[in-house]
Amino acid sequence: MAAAHHFDCVVLGGGSGGIAFARRAATYGAKVALVERSRMGGTCVNVGCVPKKIMWCAANAFESLQGMKHLGVEFSDPPRLNWQRLVQNRENYIKRLNRIYEDNLDKSQVHRYYGFATLKPKDEANGQHVVVVNSSKEEAAKGAEPLQRLTAKHVLIATGGRPSPLRVPGGELCIDSAGFFALQQQPRKVGVVGGGYIAVELAAVLQSLGSETHFFCRQHAPLRKFDSMIQQQNLDNMRKLGIQVFPHSVPAAVKGSSGALLLQLENGQQHGPFECIINATGRTPETEDLNLQTLNVEMINQKYIKTDSFQNTNVPGIFALGDCCGKVELTPMAIAAGRRLADRVYGHLAHAKADYDFVPSVIFSHPPIGSVGFSEEEAAKQFGKEDLKVYNGSCVNLLYGAYQIPPEEKPKTFIKLICLKVFHFLIFF
Repeated sequence: MAAAHHFDCVVLGGGSGGIAFARRAATYGAKVALVERSRMGGTCVNVGCVPKKIMWCAANAFESLQGMKHLGVEFSDPPRLNWQRLVQNRENYIKRLNRIYEDNLDKSQVHRYYGFATLKPKDEANGQHVVVVNSSKEEAAKGAEPLQRLTAKHVLIATGGRPSPLRVPGGELCIDSAGFFALQQQPRKVGVVGGGYIAVELAAVLQSLGSETHFFCRQHAPLRKFDSMIQQQNLDNMRKLGIQVFPHSVPAAVKGSSGALLLQLENGQQHGPFECIINATGRTPETEDLNLQTLNVEMINQKYIKTDSFQNTNVPGIFALGDCCGKVELTPMAIAAGRRLADRVYGHLAHAKADYDFVPSVIFSHPPIGSVGFSEEEAAKQFGKEDLKVYNGSCVNLLYGAYQIPPEEKPKTFIKLICLKVFHFLIFF
C-alpha cells in the first residue's frame, strides 16, 4: 500500500475554483494538496474561455478587415486566414498558462499531483478523509495499487464538467467543443447542434472566419435562458452574419463518415454533408467516478453535488464548488466561491460565502452580448408585469458612421433596462 501523505485539505480538480481555493487557503498557513487529471487550469484555460476568446478575437479582426474599405483602408490582396498558425499560437499561449498555474501553485507551496483521484471511506484510526490517486480511470476501476494515498480533515471537490454526448444513433461521429479546439484544418462546411451560448459562440466564430455554418436548435431561437430581446437580436445577428439557422430542429441520427456527415432530424429532414458536426447540446458534471455514493454524498438528479450557500455538502468536511454543483457555471463564480470558502474555513471569516445573485454574463457572439439580473419574463413572474418599467433603446456605433451602406443595414447596439416602478430600482441591464 502507498504511504499516506497528510494534509489539511485535498483539492480534487485543478481548474479555476480549485486553484483559487488552494492558493488562498495556503496564505492562511494550510497545508494543501491538489490533484488534477489533465492539464492545469481546467476547462476555462484549456478548452473553454481562453481558447474561445482567442478564436473570437481572430474572428472579430477578420470581420473588421472586411469593413476597412469604408474607412479608406485598402489592401492589394484580400485578407486570408492561416488556421494552422492561429491554432499553433493559441496552443502555445495555453501551454504558457499551464506553466504559470503550476509555478503559482509551487510558489504558494501547494503540493501538486497528477492522476485520477477517488474518495475512500474515512480512515478509522484518525477520522481523516482519504483520497487515492491512480494513473488512470481504468486503473482505479480495477482496484490497482494507487500511486498516492492522501488524507485530510477537509476535501474540496472542484472537478468541473465535460461536454454531454449527443445521444442519438451515430452521435459519436460528432465532435464537441473540445474537439473544435483540436481541429487542425478549418472545416469548409460545418453543422452546429445546440441552443446555448457555446453553440452560438462557435457558430459565429466559424462563420466569421469563412466556414459555411449551419445551426440547429430545438427552440424557436437559441439562448432560451436569456431575455427575449437578447434571443431575438442574437437570432437576427446570426442570420445577418450568414449562418443558416434551423429552429425547431431535434436531431434523430448522424450518418455517413468523417468528412461527409449527414444530420437526420426528427421531422424527417436531412442536412449535409458536413465536414464535421459540432455537438454543443450541454455539459455534464465530472462526478460519477469519484466514489461519492460510498460516502453517501447527496446529489441532485444523480449528477450535481448538492451544497448549501457555504459550499458544504451533507458530509462534514467535504465541500464542493464550480460546475460540478450546477449553480452558476462561470469561471469568475468558481474563483469567488473558492476564495470565500478558504476565507471561511482557514481565515476564520465565519460568514464568508459567494453571492450567486445578479451575476453578470457575457456571450462572445458576433456582436457580443452582456446581461445581468432578471429577464423581463422572470421579473414579471417575481414582481408582476404591472410593477415593471422597461426601457428599450438602440444606437449605431460611430465606427459605422462612414460605412457606405443603407442606414437600416448598419449594425446597431441594443440596450434594455428593466426597473421596478416604485423604487426605480434597476433589476436588469
